Amino acid sequence: MKKLDTSPIVTGVGYPPSKKGFDFLYLSNQEILAALAQAIGGDLVTGTEVYALWGCHKTLTAPNTYTISVGYIYDTQDGEVYYYPGVVGLVAATAIIMNIDLTAGIRYPVAYNPVLFSDNTSKNVHVNNQLVAADGALGSGLINFADLIFVQSYYNKHTVGATGEPAYGAGFSGAGSVRFWKNKEIVTILVQYMKSTNVTPSGATIFTLPAGFRPVAGVVLAGINITASTAGVASPAALQIDAAGVVNMFGEVTNDYYYFSGSFPIN
Repeated sequence: MKKLDTSPIVTGVGYPPSKKGFDFLYLSNQEILAALAQAIGGDLVTGTEVYALWGCHKTLTAPNTYTISVGYIYDTQDGEVYYYPGVVGLVAATAIIMNIDLTAGIRYPVAYNPVLFSDNTSKNVHVNNQLVAADGALGSGLINFADLIFVQSYYNKHTVGATGEPAYGAGFSGAGSVRFWKNKEIVTILVQYMKSTNVTPSGATIFTLPAGFRPVAGVVLAGINITASTAGVASPAALQIDAAGVVNMFGEVTNDYYYFSGSFPIN
């Protein structure tokens, strides 16, 4: 790791501020940020992607209208960590793109700018790496929101029935084996084992996905039903997920076992 050696600085021998020295400190800061991002994301973090280290969850509130939560984004290509303050009511009919916010007083905070240089000129040198989201064509901004990899959602897979997670609907149990997670704008649901524990009519609700994990329109995932009463005979089953996140089962009967795996986009 880069470090400034201050041992030569002694009484009567000062350290002259210079562009070379500040550039070195800047690179040192980027190296620290990269190490922290790697610590958060582990092997998921590579040198070609953009990661939401925290927050930045998008929720559809009306047609083409979104709320995005506050968060931090790490761009591996430029080595920068950007702050995103969040937005309510963003209308984006094309795609959501993100750029550095150049608004006066945000990019160059007035409490720290301008700075008077030795040649008697004033310059803005203290900057905020803050992003703003807008509607635009993919590739027309600094970051495509759809390219974000959500580090916490990827590693912190949600388990239905666990504390603080969606609960099972009446008549279903899974012993911690029904999970879902998000990578970029794709949600994956994995049902390794689930049982209908009593008489549950076809179309009954298994659980409800939280905001930020719901499809824009309804989707159907195919799976299999292993019937205990007929010595393990497999038959088709389906999960139907609506725009409100309600996950319904079709094809179930009492004491049957179910297995699913599927993904769907949320944009």
